[in-house]
Amino acid sequence: MKYLAQRVTGFTGEAVDALSVHSFCRALNEEIGVHLMVYDYNALRGALKPQVNGRALRGDAAAVAKLLEDDPQFCAPLQAPL
Repeated sequence: MKYLAQRVTGFTGEAVDALSVHSFCRALNEEIGVHLMVYDYNALRGALKPQVNGRALRGDAAAVAKLLEDDPQFCAPLQAPL
């Protein structure tokens, strides 16, 4: 699995450490990337409060499960290319 450790601009505009992981997805026939951003504990304060659009910037596993349950587009089955 390919990965890259680097410093990137975070949600608040400050530099944060990030680990980017890339892997080829056969079902989508394309490279997929996941970016894990490491924030200082103090940077998380207020991150769970809803924004103007009603969604929080961050959440726990239960929040992700609720998002997937509430919005069918997030968990619609993917069609493998023929």
